[in-house]
Order: sequence, then C-alpha cells, then structure tokens
Amino acid sequence: MRLLPYCITETEPPIEIPLAGVQGMPIEAIVDSGLRCLVSRYSDTATLIEQPLQKTAMVFNRVLQEIFRQVAIVPFRFPTVVADEGELSTFLREHCEEYARALPRLRDKVQVEIRVNYQRAPQSPAATGQPGLAYMHKQQTQLRLLESAVSAMRAAGEPWIELWRERHVLDGVRCYVLVGRPAMQAFMEHVGSVELAPELSARVTGPWPATEFLKE
Repeated sequence: MRLLPYCITETEPPIEIPLAGVQGMPIEAIVDSGLRCLVSRYSDTATLIEQPLQKTAMVFNRVLQEIFRQVAIVPFRFPTVVADEGELSTFLREHCEEYARALPRLRDKVQVEIRVNYQRAPQSPAATGQPGLAYMHKQQTQLRLLESAVSAMRAAGEPWIELWRERHVLDGVRCYVLVGRPAMQAFMEHVGSVELAPELSARVTGPWPATEFLKE
C-alpha cells in the first residue's frame, strides 16, 4: 500500500497526531532508525492528483502546522508518495544521521522568512530606453537601497537572530532567519517596524519549519 508522508520528527516527546489527513485518511506514525515519520496509507494515490491540488495541499499543510506547533519537523513536499514501508525505511536509514543531528539542534527553533522586493522589477536597458551608463547608475542606486533595507532589518532583529541566510533573486532579496520559538513574535514585530524606501516593499512571515538550517 502506498504511503503519503507528511513529516519526520524525533521519536520523543510523545505528540498529539491529527486523526485524519488528506482525503480524510487516518494518520499513523512509523518509527525507524530513531526517527518518527507520520504517514497516511492509500490503495490508489492517483486520486491525490485528480482532486483540486490547492484543496488537498491546504489539508496537507494543516497537518504539518499541527505537528510543527508541538515539535521540530522535517516536512515532505506535497504530493510526495512512497511505494511502501520498505521504501520509506530505506529513506529514513539513508538520512537518519543527518536528521538525528538536525532535529535536536532545531528542537526549540523556528524559521522566519523576509522578502524585500523592488516595487517594480528591474528592467533591461533596452526596455527602459536609457543609455547604458545611466542605466547602470540607476541599478547601483536601487541595489544600495535594497542592501540598506536588508541591513536595517537585520539590525532591528539582531538580539533574537541565531542564524541568518539570504539569497538575491531577480526582484529583491529573500532572507531566512533562525530564531528561538519564544523570540519569534518580538523578532517579527521589530523587523516589521523598519521603514523602507518607497521603491521597496517587504513581507515578514513565519513561523516555518527550519528547512533552510537542516545542515549546519
């Protein structure tokens, strides 16, 4: 029977497992290699794709949040499906050392995500009609504004930051921050209060499982 895995946790402490998951199927815990994996069983997983993905994904994420409120988790992407318990056991054995190190370290931590974006995505010189030098000057000015905003938000949250990682993307910067669970609200409030230049916008979201920090 095929399995839909939701997430992996430590085997302790005991947790309250939701009664039902996607499509109302029961959720059970499979323990192997010192890890606990929560799954639902299906005789036919084709229906997971046939139903509206948005609806089933929402149920899947609700299950993740209910578990994450209790313990640190390593979530699976929806809809990951494994053939049987044997395949799941192989996966757990292959990752047991990595997760056995990560889960205790992240036990009382959460991930907060900060997205700082340009109000308008940068355009090419041809699209703007600007000479190359003027275009480069404008791009440098925008980049300085962006970096200044990210630095200001990091400084505002500094007392609560345990780890900080960031990635530059086309329309701005995505920041991933590891904070303690008790500090999450204070961190989000202080970072969210930073004033930005009119050319920028920012969004602070969380708490999320600390997937960006599974590896040290």
